[in-house]
Amino acid sequence: MDIEQLKNFLIVAQYQHFSKAAEEICLSQSSLSKQIGKLEKEFNVKFFDRTTRNVRLTPAGKEFCTYARNIISEVDRAQRQMREYMDMERGSIVLGLLPIISHLGLTSLIVAFQKAYPGIKLKLREAESKTLVQWGKNLEIDAAFIPLINDTELDRLFDLYPLIEDNLILITCKFHPLANKRIISLSDTSQEKFIFMPHNSFAHTICMDACISAGFEPKIVHESCNWDTISGLVSAGMGVSLVTSRVASSLPECHDIAHIRLKEKFNATIALIIRKDLNAVRCMRTFTNFTLDWIKESGY
Repeated sequence: MDIEQLKNFLIVAQYQHFSKAAEEICLSQSSLSKQIGKLEKEFNVKFFDRTTRNVRLTPAGKEFCTYARNIISEVDRAQRQMREYMDMERGSIVLGLLPIISHLGLTSLIVAFQKAYPGIKLKLREAESKTLVQWGKNLEIDAAFIPLINDTELDRLFDLYPLIEDNLILITCKFHPLANKRIISLSDTSQEKFIFMPHNSFAHTICMDACISAGFEPKIVHESCNWDTISGLVSAGMGVSLVTSRVASSLPECHDIAHIRLKEKFNATIALIIRKDLNAVRCMRTFTNFTLDWIKESGY
């Protein structure tokens, strides 16, 4: 018994006529009759009472109709579901990345996703967060990892998925007067020279807002999009910097840097943002679900 036999059986049951059924499925009447005969032989029961003019379903045939319809329905449903999986595992995504992506541990996520879904083509573009958002607005990228800030336009244009929650800490060189303190208030650094991320980054905005909320406007002497550069300048005594504890823990050990906790809690959240018009695209849903599961399993 195969699916084709079941479909042909149902057509004969519908027309109650072998020649009409054979014409419907473009099969010779004798071939169709043989198929039904094999089906009856397999179950050792008659499905049709045959006469010279037409055929009628037997009680067994009527009951078998129900099973045949259910089987075909389930097979069709399975095929539709498998086609959906095939669609989910194909496509392309243009993904925006921050320069500090490796410090956040998210390169491992990208590698894991590509191994799990080799049929989905990932194109990576790197820039600071404000540029990534602009690329999203211009339809140049589909999604990005960025720090979250309060921005109504961001909420309006993108679906936001918070991934990594962290707090700001202060980093100084080992010989800085504050280096031997375990915890300070951010206001204690009001006279310090700061090294910040560039103006076109949300990290710059987050750190600036933290300083202003502490009662001062920071004196920024250098800006860099590279945390290795920032940590090198800090270790050389060129200034202090605000950084999330996760990024700080990933900085090179060769740099003589002290990590100092802040009494105030200045939260920083890394999120996946997706253009609202793309969230229904199957490959995009696949990436979103994979990302959320990966973050959860990784203990972030």
